[in-house]
Order: sequence, then structure tokens, then C-alpha cells
Amino acid sequence: MPVDQADRPDLQQLVDTLVESHLDYAWEMWAVVGDDRPGRLSEAFRSDLELLGLPHGVVSKTDRCEAVAVWLPVDAGELLTADQRGRRERLADRVFGDRLAVVEEVDEIVSSTSCPAADWHLATMGTLPSCRRQGLGSAVLQPMLEQLDRDRQAARLETSTTGNVAFYQRHGFEVVAELELPHGAPTTWIMHRRPNDTV
Repeated sequence: MPVDQADRPDLQQLVDTLVESHLDYAWEMWAVVGDDRPGRLSEAFRSDLELLGLPHGVVSKTDRCEAVAVWLPVDAGELLTADQRGRRERLADRVFGDRLAVVEEVDEIVSSTSCPAADWHLATMGTLPSCRRQGLGSAVLQPMLEQLDRDRQAARLETSTTGNVAFYQRHGFEVVAELELPHGAPTTWIMHRRPNDTV
């Protein structure tokens, strides 16, 4: 399956794939509730891609965007301007509504959990539901995993789905924290990947 690095013309397809693939994901189901979940998720993913993923990260996609992976440098948030940070804060109000305070509290717990140092963060990935279990998720991860090994760099991610833990373990990630979170948030696993010494 051909995998390419995405660019600005791919934005709408990237957003559509991430929204459709996350409608049944535990974290978004907990955090984004009420009317027009798809629309609010679309706003969130578009903002993340426009402000962070495309200009500062590595966004990999299969040929028709059936699967997408968004990698960010761990310090990507520091690259935003004051105006961009303000834009993200206003967007968070719209996306999370009256749940914003609890979402921010839980995010702070996750982000402040002590873990091994990493260079890159797998911010999000998704595969269209109709295309799952065809190896597309593995395919879209592989180019960056190979780059991490070549550059001797480490990566981290968070997942809130049990089945994803085994998937990421097959790609070299190890669980470094299992978090039982307040406010009914789903259990979240923090995973870390060291570069492959055999490469």
C-alpha cells in the first residue's frame, strides 16, 4: 500500500478520515458530547492539522487517505504564535462546551504523568471503519517508525482503547503508565517507543 506525506491540498480528506475514524473512539465519545459531534470534531482536527500537523509535524496518509497518522515534535505547542494559541483556546470552548474544564483537568493529568523522554508524539491516527483490519494502520505508521530508528529518536503516544495497546506494542511501543482518570474519563495508556537497536 503506497504511503505518502500529506500536504495542504489533502486537508479536507485528512479531516474527513480522522472524524469518521474517531466517532466511536472512547476519548472523543467522553470528551465531545451533545449535538453535532462530527462538526465539532471536524473543527478540532482541522485546527490541529492547519496549525501543528502540516506546518510542524509529519502527516502520513495512504493513497486515498483511507488511513492517516499525525506525528508532532514533543515541543510543537511552543511553536505557536500568541494569536494561534488564542485561536485554539476559542476553538476548545466550541468543541467541548461546558465539559471544557473537566477535559482540561484530565488532559493535565495525562500530560504531567512522568514518562521517559521522547522526541516525537503520535498525536492521532485513524483508519476509515470500512477499511480497518487490512494493514493500513500499520502501513501509515511504518515510514515514520523507520525514520525514528534511523535518527535514533524516541516516540510516545496515548490511547484509550484496550485493543490499540496490543496494536502499538506490535510496532515497538511499551506501556509506561496506565491511568485511571477522574470524571468518568476512559482509562488511558501512555506508551513509549525506543529506537530499534537492530536497525
